Amino acid sequence: APVEWVLPKGGVRLWSTAPAPERYFAEGMGQPPSEAIPLLLDRKRGTTALFASVIEPYRGQPAIRGVRALEVTIAGKPAAPESALALEIDRGEEKDVILLAPGIQGEKSAAGVRTAKQAALVVLSGTREILREEK
Repeated sequence: APVEWVLPKGGVRLWSTAPAPERYFAEGMGQPPSEAIPLLLDRKRGTTALFASVIEPYRGQPAIRGVRALEVTIAGKPAAPESALALEIDRGEEKDVILLAPGIQGEKSAAGVRTAKQAALVVLSGTREILREEK
């Protein structure tokens, strides 16, 4: 479930799929500094970490129905969580699949999306691919 900040005409939702053993809610300095802004920090101790969050500002009703982490394979083998990640963003009739594997060579795959690049965004309408961006 997302963390949500409700505003008079909408809100902001933050979806995090990181398995964070430590989660902190706080307030930081805004603009001007006298105005506080809400903060959320997921923390994982270790030498490496790879994580992503989805931030959804909205007016009226939010468009995102759900965000979930996907299993990633590299060259057909399960990827270590600190080396690659993939997210599926459910927007109803369309879904976005984001795959990140910085510095990793070889074919990466998640939920049927395949790429040899380090990052890919694929927008699906049903099973039909309607947009693909890779880097």
